[in-house]
Amino acid sequence: MPGTCHPVRDDLIKCILKSDCVTKDKHSVKDCLKEPHLRESLPPECQSLRLSYLECKRSLGNTVPSIAGWTH
Repeated sequence: MPGTCHPVRDDLIKCILKSDCVTKDKHSVKDCLKEPHLRESLPPECQSLRLSYLECKRSLGNTVPSIAGWTH
């Protein structure tokens, strides 16, 4: 689906599922993302994917067109 963040989200979930947070420490993916001390323990590639996902979601939420100069 164009205009969605699903591919980045899927990659992020796969990365977290392979991380120590899930495999060794037995936390859920949700906990690994929500809890600051767990999130900080994620590998750099997962942290990078998380930031990419957040930026993607932010860009989708910014749907207000630029109307500078328009008058009504």
